[in-house]
Amino acid sequence: MPDPLVATAVGLDLVAAYLALRLVRVHGARTAWTLLAVALALGAGERFLALAGSLSGSFRWVKDTRVDATLHLVVAVLLCLGVWFLHGRLRAARRHETLYREIFRGANDAAYLVAADGRILEANERAGELLGYGTQEFRTLRVVDLVSPEQAGDVDRRIREILDRGEARFERVYIAKDGQRIPVEVRARRVVLEGETLI
Repeated sequence: MPDPLVATAVGLDLVAAYLALRLVRVHGARTAWTLLAVALALGAGERFLALAGSLSGSFRWVKDTRVDATLHLVVAVLLCLGVWFLHGRLRAARRHETLYREIFRGANDAAYLVAADGRILEANERAGELLGYGTQEFRTLRVVDLVSPEQAGDVDRRIREILDRGEARFERVYIAKDGQRIPVEVRARRVVLEGETLI
């Protein structure tokens, strides 16, 4: 009967290798995720052969300590390289996020990050000062909630225009939390962030 612990380790290594390969596409750190996936797959293969060898005794090379040590060394090197590449990518991503946040927060104009369906994902402090909403309140709103009633029917068309053309400039009347009407010029641009199209 196979050792349940080894069988579980083989299964988990294969799942982890599969997930690492999926992350190649999502996060773009192709080298790091590929190295990690190969290392995990090799580890799963080594454990599987050890498991099979313990059942039948026919996999003699698994018992060769030089081959076993070499395989462990290759797996360890691939894991270290993968983590090293990934660490560099994560540091760069953190640096870009910090830069984005500082520019976004420090802007003199109200700025919003909006999902393609019109949900407000983020707003800077200037937007809060202009309309009277807090950061968390903005995340519960949609763009249509901010515009005057006579312009509400035009919101979906404008969002489609921005998504199709890549950018747009137009005038709006926003309604502040206290009901005050505030005329604004909107300059919007389509952006892709981690595979999601936003405005």
